[in-house]
Amino acid sequence: MSGRGAVRFLGSQDASSWRQVRRYAVPHTMIEAAAARRAAGDWRGACAAAGFDVRIDFAKVAARYGAPVADALLADLRDLVPDLLRWHLPRVLGGRSTLATDRTVLLAGYGSEAGGPAPGTAYLQLRTVPMVDGPQRVLLRFGPQRRRAASGGTDD
Repeated sequence: MSGRGAVRFLGSQDASSWRQVRRYAVPHTMIEAAAARRAAGDWRGACAAAGFDVRIDFAKVAARYGAPVADALLADLRDLVPDLLRWHLPRVLGGRSTLATDRTVLLAGYGSEAGGPAPGTAYLQLRTVPMVDGPQRVLLRFGPQRRRAASGGTDD
């Protein structure tokens, strides 16, 4: 064996769970509906089709952070692929395909400096549901980091 370390494989239960996630967590009808809305230039409709609840008020973003931040945020949202994002969100597994609970994922920071986030940096972020059982809707919001989370990661 080479000195590169041991090769690790998923256990049979995790592999089975991931097959279930890939098959059922983001149904083809959701992907098709979100893709149609994106193709029409409707990012909010794409988010709704992918089960995202958008809580972003652009007037408030512009008033608090300035028009350039609001414009950059809108440009990023126009490029967002929420169904693909949902596909890659953390999962509970263990025979389920449901989203991992109570997670914040930072998607983009606005106001960051070369050395890291500036004080008061606002983020495009999403939040997963607080319970395993129940609706699997995702909250998409903009604002300061509410919980400790690594940039581009989750708060777990």
